[in-house]
Amino acid sequence: VTRRQVNRSRTFTVEQDVILEAGSDVVRFDTRVEWHATHRMLRAQFYPTHFGATAKSEIQFGHIERVTTENDSVETAQFETCAHKWIAIEDDRGGFALLNDSKYGHRAKNGLVSLNLLRSPTFPDRTADRGSHSFTYAFAPFAKDDLAKVVREGYRLNNPLAVGHVVFDSFARVADPGVVIETIKRAETGTGTVLRLYESLGRTTTTTLSTRLPHSAAYLTDLVERPLGAADLGALTLTPFEIVTILLEP
Repeated sequence: VTRRQVNRSRTFTVEQDVILEAGSDVVRFDTRVEWHATHRMLRAQFYPTHFGATAKSEIQFGHIERVTTENDSVETAQFETCAHKWIAIEDDRGGFALLNDSKYGHRAKNGLVSLNLLRSPTFPDRTADRGSHSFTYAFAPFAKDDLAKVVREGYRLNNPLAVGHVVFDSFARVADPGVVIETIKRAETGTGTVLRLYESLGRTTTTTLSTRLPHSAAYLTDLVERPLGAADLGALTLTPFEIVTILLEP
């Protein structure tokens, strides 16, 4: 289901397709803006039903947590903070996640979740953000403690299928939904395949890794792919937010 909406003023035009996909509870806003404002900011603001004392903000290979209150000068100074693919709020009944594909300034205070879409300063760049823009953001509800869904939807928004919906067997998969296979690549040595995984939820876990990539041996390596020892793909243990690199030798 798609609903198109257009907002115009003398200095900007915002055209959005609000999209709800079949079988999904994610609401997506495909947005196109012609922006020629000065000293104005364009934001998307939400007041979710589920709002807790902290907000989780995605960073590379994990997330960090910040308070949503303004009880002192430090908390008040967090007017806007950074998150990469998503920011998530939850209480004891469920949660609300705001996803984006290219906008990283967020505010999560006193019941409000807000995303900075465009700015129009005159210093140091008097032309900052002026012109044509195209970007997408979305929101998604999630069950209590189901942050793995938010991680998954953040990747889906930022890395959509390029050729439409197709069904094929995975090159590799893990049993734990909180462990993300972030990279599959040729080894820097030129022989073998490297898989890079990380634990995304902030807890220790043990998972299996299954793959249909042909290999005769599997090794744990450091980030520059120097072997550290044999890898047991049937029982990989990851500590909170740990990055694990595995070399599959042919």
